[in-house]
Amino acid sequence: MKQKNEGNEITSCLEMKLTLFKRYLSLTESMKETFDKNEPRDLLRFLSKRQDCIARIQKADLSIDKITNRGEDKTRGTFDKRIGVIDDCLEDIKNVMKKVDIIDKELMALVSEEGENIKMALLKTQNAIKAATGYKTPGKSSPRFLDTVR
Repeated sequence: MKQKNEGNEITSCLEMKLTLFKRYLSLTESMKETFDKNEPRDLLRFLSKRQDCIARIQKADLSIDKITNRGEDKTRGTFDKRIGVIDDCLEDIKNVMKKVDIIDKELMALVSEEGENIKMALLKTQNAIKAATGYKTPGKSSPRFLDTVR
């Protein structure tokens, strides 16, 4: 009976992990939309939610590791019976992660481009400041070559 429960536990952990990965995908898509709308305040909120998903996925991974490491010889038969369900979950997770990877690469390209735009704007500002300091009126010192004899 315990072996059957272990098979159910691993399946439920994988289903939980799939749900978390789908949430992660949804958050990533929302981040891209927010970035496209140029609303940086919302990006931080999505980043913290994504980090929470990552932490929960890691906990699910630890649970799966604990289940599989209890007694590999005893649980092997149970896993063989549920291999179809497990494979389906793993394939779904893989597909979701491929989608996340594509969107993440697009986001990284957008962020990199935005970073370059900010660098260029800062350089222009620094050059303008340097040019403006050249026109700054000097202090109250008198000119060196002033003819004071007259």
